[in-house]
Amino acid sequence: MGYRNVSSRRLYSTLKETIRIKSAHGNIDGESWKGLQRVVPAYSDTIHPFYGPNVAERAILSSTEDCPVLLDGCKIVPAIIKHPRDHTPTLVNGRWIFKSGHGVSKWLEDFRAVEAANGTPFAVIEDRDVEQILRPSRLNPSQFPDLQKFAELYRQQDAAAPDSVLISGLIESLTSLPVIKVFSEEVFLYILQHYCSSKHGVVGVAHSIVQFLHKDIDDIKVAELLVLQLLVTIKKNQIAADSQVPKAVFELIRAISERFNKQNCVTDFSPATTQVVLELYLDSGSLNEAKVLFAHLINQHICPQSILLEKYLLLVDEKFGSAGSSDDLLKKFAYISDVKRILETAITPTSASLLIPYCRHFDEVISLLDIISHSKMMKQIWDHTLPQLIRRVSLLGDDVEVNSCNLSILLQRAQQLYGETLSNKVLQAFIVQFAVNGNFTMVSNLISRLEGTISANFSASILDTSFYKQNQSSLPGFSSHDKREFIKNEVFPRYKELSAAGKILVLNSADTEEIFEPLLRIESQNEKNGKKSILHDAIHKAESYGFHSLIEKYSH
Repeated sequence: MGYRNVSSRRLYSTLKETIRIKSAHGNIDGESWKGLQRVVPAYSDTIHPFYGPNVAERAILSSTEDCPVLLDGCKIVPAIIKHPRDHTPTLVNGRWIFKSGHGVSKWLEDFRAVEAANGTPFAVIEDRDVEQILRPSRLNPSQFPDLQKFAELYRQQDAAAPDSVLISGLIESLTSLPVIKVFSEEVFLYILQHYCSSKHGVVGVAHSIVQFLHKDIDDIKVAELLVLQLLVTIKKNQIAADSQVPKAVFELIRAISERFNKQNCVTDFSPATTQVVLELYLDSGSLNEAKVLFAHLINQHICPQSILLEKYLLLVDEKFGSAGSSDDLLKKFAYISDVKRILETAITPTSASLLIPYCRHFDEVISLLDIISHSKMMKQIWDHTLPQLIRRVSLLGDDVEVNSCNLSILLQRAQQLYGETLSNKVLQAFIVQFAVNGNFTMVSNLISRLEGTISANFSASILDTSFYKQNQSSLPGFSSHDKREFIKNEVFPRYKELSAAGKILVLNSADTEEIFEPLLRIESQNEKNGKKSILHDAIHKAESYGFHSLIEKYSH
């Protein structure tokens, strides 16, 4: 479909360990790489975060007899394919070009199976889920006067982290009382809930908890409670999470994993706690660790909060850049492969804006818009992203006819949402991109729909050919005649209002006598009246075209 024209089955925590990417220094020989490139990825092998062929695309795919394709057969399908030699997962940009109807049927069968498996609804973690895990310390301070020593300790240690050995010694004295049995977690909870208000205090408590893991903390749920309280205290007291704080928390998490023989103890925590840890990973820039927890929650049919999706996408951009090499883009696809299953629930204006640059084909744009159409924030997302979408659609290819058709489809969808009365800002964005693609019939049509009086310089700016794509179209609307009609009808009536730069843009577009004649007439009059004029520049250019009669008429 040229003009209109997932679920992740496996957990890829780090690209370095699990996925090989073809590069100049890769270890895949040329023949093997060519073989991989010829493989048609199954739908379940793609790691695209939002593309899925809609009903119309699937119908055309099924009914096409000669070389059926999706995404115009472009090599833009991020997929993980088994290496033919050793079956190692290999990340490639594949194509969906099918050799036969049987191949299409098999592919569609896989598509339906994946989509059916993804139909299970996702739960969203609320703040109350965190509150249900937390509880007050069971210590009664009136029974333990030694607790006041912690208050004094934290007051005296503002500039440096309290010595974890000293903290542990005070806790030991409380847990060793012969009359009342006290567990260390109750003391830690009391400290975090009442005394800990600085990053140094957080670091000291985290180090002390590590020391008690092999003493009397023998339940992973108790360890989880302490981690959660630690993170909630950091957030509640607005403690600056510089490098020292995350480092101390991550050391505690590693110690808990070792204590309970877990590869990653956080995946054994409740989803609410996992999400709080995920946010710390994101805020500290730990992308690989965040990827593991993000995928873990999604595989449990838990949707991370929308703000975390935004932070995650921003972190991926930060690590790999917004427009890197082809290999970097593949890595970015791998890192965000899990988000497809939660987009309808979690997508926001910010996350939608961050996903638009991943579109390399108009059908991907349509898939993203289809997901947005099911969001509760659909209107806000359109408001925020429409100008960006317009520019992206215009830049997807070099074929000005296809680009114009796609822009028209986007315009229709915008009108379905907003009605016929689009804002001037949106209309001007469409006008500029139709001009970039040389469609001056649409430019004139949309200008007539603008409310109020627009700047004369805006009309002239549309003539800036430095932004134009090469136009070889012979269709109506794309011809030089259409451009000249635009200049005569939209630019010349307000030519006197143009700035000097605007007049130069008109002159640069002049190539016939019917354009040069009014331009020279106005500029000749300006010069006679002592106003600034570009008459000499205009005569010089007219001379290069051989318009001698005009030169003779206006050069005196």
